[in-house]
Amino acid sequence: MPAMTSSNQSGLIRPRAGRSVFALLTFVLTVFCINAGYGASSTDEQKVLLERLQSMSRAVDSINYKGLLVYHSGDEVPARFQIQHGRVGGKIFERLVHMGDLYRETVRHGNELTLIARIGDDFLRRTLDSDQASLFNRSFVKMFGTIPAQYRLVAGPTTRLADRNADLVKVMPRDNHRYGYRMWLDTSSDLLLRFEVINTQRNILEFFSFEEVVIGEQIEPDDTAVKTRPNQARVRILLHETESPTTQEPVFQRDDVRWRPEWLPAGFEKVSYGTHQPPRKDIGSFHSFVYSDGLAAFSLYIESISEGAAESFTRHTGSTATVIKEVEDAPKPAYMVTVVGEIPMATAHRIVQSVSYQEKPGSEPATL
Repeated sequence: MPAMTSSNQSGLIRPRAGRSVFALLTFVLTVFCINAGYGASSTDEQKVLLERLQSMSRAVDSINYKGLLVYHSGDEVPARFQIQHGRVGGKIFERLVHMGDLYRETVRHGNELTLIARIGDDFLRRTLDSDQASLFNRSFVKMFGTIPAQYRLVAGPTTRLADRNADLVKVMPRDNHRYGYRMWLDTSSDLLLRFEVINTQRNILEFFSFEEVVIGEQIEPDDTAVKTRPNQARVRILLHETESPTTQEPVFQRDDVRWRPEWLPAGFEKVSYGTHQPPRKDIGSFHSFVYSDGLAAFSLYIESISEGAAESFTRHTGSTATVIKEVEDAPKPAYMVTVVGEIPMATAHRIVQSVSYQEKPGSEPATL
């Protein structure tokens, strides 16, 4: 972990290169965006709703706003944040302050990300390791530029949220292999005021919602100042244009990777893959694949292990499913398969069970 600077030291540093499999996935799911067309059966209403979502995607960057919001995922304790977002000097500025017992603050200005927390707080290390550098609202709206054929758009009623009129737009799946989304857009600005991930039973798995919001207020240069107290540590990170912290971990594109799932849900396609070689010698290389249907995404990891070292593991946190399993009938040494993503647990299990090693390059996975 990079050295943390105290309140009287704030040198610009770069995060370490080595990242865990799960940390890598966290970054991929947070900033992942892919353009996929919506189905030919779209009606005029579908097109109008799609235009609203595209306007929402633009609004999150172009509008100045500040307020109080709540975020909740699964069985975790709801977290409340103060947020201020806008442009200062032509650069995006965002300040996110955690309203909990432990003071945690994230400030983004242009290509610099500053983290502030109490000295010894694990928040700094975990954030650096996971590369969670995307803007808060952008994490939820960037992927809604287009709608794939596996979903349909449904207009809902107008209601009041954070003392403003908000229009409901629902993105509903056409099968049980992906989740649905409900979004409440500010009627006058299209700013996203509330976002929900729901399962097929319409249960809320994850959401964020503004409790208070002020839209259009100018941000003064003095408002961007970053301050720390004597008992706090501060870390500054230089970001690439892709909004991810710089990294030195080699990623190779290889044509001889013969691992693949034999089954995928309809619409999911491989959008990236690579072989990663962490700098630490005690961590071996591993293969990673990212699949998406244009909205939902999951990652598949293949890594060599000592035989019998992997135990089957499943976890469902909010909208994220994690499944780990040792591959049977694989070439030596033993291999572990991990699937993590915003898909139902049953779907993740079926994908893991279908992963196999191909002696020769084979055909594309079956879909259903």
